[in-house]
Amino acid sequence: MQATQQQKIQGASKGRSWVGVVILVAGLAVAGWWYNRPGNMSSPVQVTMTQPQNAQEVPGTFKRVDLAAQMQQGRQSQPGTEVRRDYDASVSFIAQAKPALDKALTETSGPVVVIADTSGSMGSDLQKVATTNQYLAGISATRPVTAIYVDDQVRGIEQLSLGYPGVLAGGGVTSYRPGFEYLKEHGGRPGLVIYLTDGLCSTFPADPGYPVLWLLVRPASDFRPPFGVVAGQ
Repeated sequence: MQATQQQKIQGASKGRSWVGVVILVAGLAVAGWWYNRPGNMSSPVQVTMTQPQNAQEVPGTFKRVDLAAQMQQGRQSQPGTEVRRDYDASVSFIAQAKPALDKALTETSGPVVVIADTSGSMGSDLQKVATTNQYLAGISATRPVTAIYVDDQVRGIEQLSLGYPGVLAGGGVTSYRPGFEYLKEHGGRPGLVIYLTDGLCSTFPADPGYPVLWLLVRPASDFRPPFGVVAGQ
């Protein structure tokens, strides 16, 4: 009699376990649909880096930066050299940017889009963009992160993931409209946009209606965007 009662208890316990597994699988399926539904920027975006047929059409050319190699070279360089100064500046920048980034990420949910100003005026500050993208790639397992590289037009799009080496496009003049226009045209409504820029532009679009964090790669006290939050201000 006791054995029969124990078997019933074990059977009920196994039944509850299977129910729990079914609920978990169903929950994951719903979450997967939510993140990859049409218009959601979380679904993987293929790299669409394109080189202009005539390099003279855009001042400068696209720059591909291997962040890991560059950071290692900078770390091993002698203090005072240009390479070492760029490395130190990038390390200092991401250390200062982390509180603002983490705060924005904590206060929002859903897909993250990084719009990176890769205009000619960014110069060596492009390494700061790459360092920031590497940092944000660390959350890609829980929140999809898409990078849009733009000067006066969108130059490249890619989905960030762990091990991101730092791929950037550069050249041209600056406009803050193309990145937001791209999102609007493609039905994307991210949970957060992080805009990395040197602040040397006053051409803004209308307020897109979602959170925007402007992250300046260098001080620009006169930078006053009509929407969003400027880190450090």
